[in-house]
Amino acid sequence: LTMTATSLPWMPVHMHGASELPTVSSLGGGTFGVSGIGFFMGGYWQLPLNLVPASGAADSVQFSICIPDD
Repeated sequence: LTMTATSLPWMPVHMHGASELPTVSSLGGGTFGVSGIGFFMGGYWQLPLNLVPASGAADSVQFSICIPDD
């Protein structure tokens, strides 16, 4: 199983995204870490990821995250 960031983190309310793709790394046992997420402002963000098993069709997941304002 592999996982990749498929597009930039996105703020749908503001219609813009972050400037860099996050880094996805395998932690073993089907567990993954995501780092380098550029949440540069508070608000509602979407983080899309692509899951690819060793055999079979790819699948995608999107995490919805609310970052509080300072």
